[in-house]
Amino acid sequence: MKKILIITAITFVFASCVSMQKFKDMESKYNEASSTNARLEKANLEQGILINELRAEITNLRAQLAKLQKEFDDMEADHKFAKTNLENLQKEYDELNARFTTAVSGNRQENQRLLQELAAARDNLNKREAEVNEKQKELDRLLAEFREKEKRVNELQAILDKKESELRALRDKVMAALTGFTNKGLTVYTKDGKVYVSMDEKLLFASGSWQVGAEGQNAIREVANILAQNTDINVMVEGHTDNLPFRGRGDAKDNLDLSVMRATAITRVLLENKGVSPARVTSAGRGEWMPMAPNDTPENRARNRRSEIILTPNLDDLMNLISE
Repeated sequence: MKKILIITAITFVFASCVSMQKFKDMESKYNEASSTNARLEKANLEQGILINELRAEITNLRAQLAKLQKEFDDMEADHKFAKTNLENLQKEYDELNARFTTAVSGNRQENQRLLQELAAARDNLNKREAEVNEKQKELDRLLAEFREKEKRVNELQAILDKKESELRALRDKVMAALTGFTNKGLTVYTKDGKVYVSMDEKLLFASGSWQVGAEGQNAIREVANILAQNTDINVMVEGHTDNLPFRGRGDAKDNLDLSVMRATAITRVLLENKGVSPARVTSAGRGEWMPMAPNDTPENRARNRRSEIILTPNLDDLMNLISE
């Protein structure tokens, strides 16, 4: 009997140690994953901000172009006026010079007066000529600045148009692949330069569960097939809940844990496709803090209980152009 008690005690202690070690291992992996998720989530957010900043920069450059165009037009009008004035002054000078030549044999006093007028006309002519040359330089500077800004706007707009065209093509491809799920709680839309695949809880999970159902797995695998064919697309998987308190079960203690577990479960299904590199995929739990609608009716709470696969095209060429 004594031996049995000792063996039982040893077994209990050993099991407790193993359980504690397993808990520590899980906690370490969770902390590491959370850190990686935070870093990748920040990078994904920065890409969204970059697109918005780019659109703002293009708008600002277009305003500068319009201002430069007006300045250029005004300067060109001034230049034409000054040039006409210069031509008139040249005529006046030529006339004075002709009169002086004619009158040179006349009386001395008249010759002196004409000589003074001629000198004043020459000074005025030189002054006007200098002004016209200065305006021409300013006109050339404005024209060069205008062309440089116009070139940059066109470059940025061309890349942005290309990205938006790629985004539309990606959205259409995703919608075509997921047509069979659109009446089962799945929607596809674009926002801030990204394609969102939003799936209701009912398509993916049983209430309070983070095990993806068969139909949900089929939808996720269709997305994975598209990602395998488009290797420059980065992916953020987000889990969302309503604001009703989740009564903890197993490893999930609250809504945040539940959203994390669901995002991780979706990510695992995506990564079953070997054409999807894990380095491209980030999973994040948003809990109840990013609702689509107020949590004031059962229908709205159902809308908030969703999971989203967010597809972001590669923006390296945009970033390179902006850094230049």
